[in-house]
Amino acid sequence: MAEPFGRRLTEGSIIKNIWVIAWPLTLSHLLIATYHVVDIYFVAKLGSAAIATVVMGGMISNIIWMIMAGLGTSIRAMISRFIGAKEEKAAAEVAVQSLLLSLMLGVFIGIAGSLFARPILVLLGAEPEVLQLGVNYIRIIAIGEGLSTLLMHSCKAILEAAGDARTPMRILIYSNIVNMALLPILIFGWGPISPLGVNGAAWATIIAESWGCLLFLRFLRSTTIGPEIFRSLRVKPNLMGRLTRIAFPRVLQRGLEVVAAMILIRIVAEFGTAAVAVYGIGFRLDLAFKSPGWGLGTAADTLVGQSLGAQKPSRAEQSAWVVAGIYVLLNAMVGLLFIFIPEKVMGFFTIDPEVIRLGIPYLQVMYWGFIFMAIGMVFERSLGGAGDTVSPLVITGIGLMGLRIPLAFSLPRIMGLRVLGVWLAIALSYGAWGIAMALWFRRGGWKEKKI
Repeated sequence: MAEPFGRRLTEGSIIKNIWVIAWPLTLSHLLIATYHVVDIYFVAKLGSAAIATVVMGGMISNIIWMIMAGLGTSIRAMISRFIGAKEEKAAAEVAVQSLLLSLMLGVFIGIAGSLFARPILVLLGAEPEVLQLGVNYIRIIAIGEGLSTLLMHSCKAILEAAGDARTPMRILIYSNIVNMALLPILIFGWGPISPLGVNGAAWATIIAESWGCLLFLRFLRSTTIGPEIFRSLRVKPNLMGRLTRIAFPRVLQRGLEVVAAMILIRIVAEFGTAAVAVYGIGFRLDLAFKSPGWGLGTAADTLVGQSLGAQKPSRAEQSAWVVAGIYVLLNAMVGLLFIFIPEKVMGFFTIDPEVIRLGIPYLQVMYWGFIFMAIGMVFERSLGGAGDTVSPLVITGIGLMGLRIPLAFSLPRIMGLRVLGVWLAIALSYGAWGIAMALWFRRGGWKEKKI
């Protein structure tokens, strides 16, 4: 008997539905991060050149993740809408086109990465030893991850859109186990298996993610829409175009965020090594505070999409506000550490007194920044769940290039705040971004969005 495809979240307690989908999603994001943490742990034993190779090769991974952010948003927006409307056949058609689009993009990334591996490393300033190691590493990553990462996470987004967050979580656990088992074997060799060095790290991830792909496809085949998916593997340009139109603004938005981060670190560098260290610690804290937000935000876009499909716009709006409230409360409570014991928080990361001195005001300012970040993240994802990715792109672009970067450049000079001005610029831009996202969402135009 076929497995039911997903779970409809258009009835019953909103808070219960948030819990059912949010905690597996949050754990899934942590499991995805585990891939890269474990990779670096083993690669670090090969020396600094190997670490530099993985870091520079990460640029290809960043491009893949930018594409995946856009594609995942479009998949969830369309499939959740059809699931809410009880149109499983239409959901299956979207699933087919998303898988085919993932494969096509993966092939393109693989070819481009293979052809331009050396120029990419030269552009990044790789030293001769890194250049020697990095060309093959980038080619493996581009071809292997381009296909396996995009395909696996498209499958993940398909199930999440249908309200099934537990199956992706379980598959990611299995995939992580395979990755952790293969890393030391392929990097350092074992028995008849010759050591592959840094390339072994790439192969371990690719094999683990390919195994995850097979598990996802096997599960999809066993669901009620499985026969429809695997019977109609042909390109439908109109449907693929709709997926692309929703995804493209999201990809641009992620690109803007990367560029803004690069500009910001250049500004911070003017204030010395200690300031850069604070920024680096702050960046990791930023990611830590965003981790539950990725789970809660994905829950919000699924709930919004399904509710709109079920012709329940009021439930969609209520779901987003409830998720935002939960995330704000979580950040506000955890962030109290920044207010009451900031020196201990910084002391956890460093013993350098200058870094701690500069880091204390950073934490106190960013307490408020992270609260508004929570608001912005949830409503950004909620708008994406309705199929509106252009508005978040515009709001984010104005917030970053029209506010954060100009303020980070001017506040230290005009008001004499030095690096504190940069911290204020980040917090103020988060505040403006969060408020703008909430106000735009409250206007309600997304309720009429056609996808």
